Amino acid sequence: GLGSWAITTRSAQAAKLMDVSGQVFVSADSSGSSWQPISNGTRLHSGQRIRTADASGATLAFFDGSRTTLGADADLTLTRVDGSWGKVLHVVLTQNAGKISSSVVPFNGKKSSFIVYTPSGVASVHGTLFDVAVDDKGSSRYAVDRGKVLVTNDSSQVYLLAGQATASLPGKALETPGYQFSLDGVL
Repeated sequence: GLGSWAITTRSAQAAKLMDVSGQVFVSADSSGSSWQPISNGTRLHSGQRIRTADASGATLAFFDGSRTTLGADADLTLTRVDGSWGKVLHVVLTQNAGKISSSVVPFNGKKSSFIVYTPSGVASVHGTLFDVAVDDKGSSRYAVDRGKVLVTNDSSQVYLLAGQATASLPGKALETPGYQFSLDGVL
């Protein structure tokens, strides 16, 4: 009874680090004042900041099965990681640099949220597969593989459907969504 409740509650308040390759570091706070190397199995909580080195990567696994994978040279703050009974998940990430890919399990109702803030926009999702990339000038690119994502910034908002992408430059309206294509194999 009570023991399983405590384990579930603790799991809902953290993201578990998995699939670490190369060098991955964590700072106890969002300022990034003190970095420590971390490895598989580490639990990360609200307010902590994670970064990957060149040719490195890692995956954050949330209690409901949602995942966020950080590519090389990524810098991400776990602004909020919270959950509760009924698989209610609240994740707010602040992406400072690099590329992440998130696979978000469809939510049970409207109480859950999964939001990614970048220097030039915000992505809000409700069960989807999407990517966000931030360059060194603060420009962001949002792409959806499956589902639907609402992207907003100070000037505009757009819904991206599966196969669509948009870009956001600081201080500018979002680009009109376009379809993206990737080639697999020989052309």
